[in-house]
Amino acid sequence: MKQIAFQYPFLVFHKCRCTQQVPIEKVKVKAAGEEAVLSWEVTCTCCGEHISASFPLQGGSTTDLSHVVNVYKIIPAIKDELVIMRLESFKARLKQGNIFFYGDYRQLRLFDNVIESGVLPVDFVDLTRPYALLASQ
Repeated sequence: MKQIAFQYPFLVFHKCRCTQQVPIEKVKVKAAGEEAVLSWEVTCTCCGEHISASFPLQGGSTTDLSHVVNVYKIIPAIKDELVIMRLESFKARLKQGNIFFYGDYRQLRLFDNVIESGVLPVDFVDLTRPYALLASQ
C-alpha cells in the first residue's frame, strides 16, 4: 500500500455534512493489477466528525469524486494577489496500473474578460518514494 499527497498549487478538501471543508492530507492507495482502492480518513475541525472514505477504481473506467471532494488550484497573480480556481469536477482513472487525477474547470480571465474552460490534470506526490521525503521538507 502506498500513500500519495496533493501539493501546491492544488488543495483537496472533503465535504463534511456540517458544510465545512476538511483538507485531505494523505490518500492511501491499495493497488492490485488493474484494480485499486483510494481511501482517506479525516476529522472535521468544526463538528468533530470522523470521516473515512473509500473508492474502488477499475482499469479503464473513470470514478467521479466530485460529490465528496472539492479541489482548488491556487494561481499566483500580480501585486501579491491570488486567484483561486475551483475545479467543477474531480475524477480519478486507473490506466495501465497508474492512477491519474483530473478535473474540469471554468474561469474568467481577468485581463480580457473571456471565460476559459478545459480539463486540468491534478498532480500528486507518491510519499512512499524516497525523493518525496525530501520534497516535503
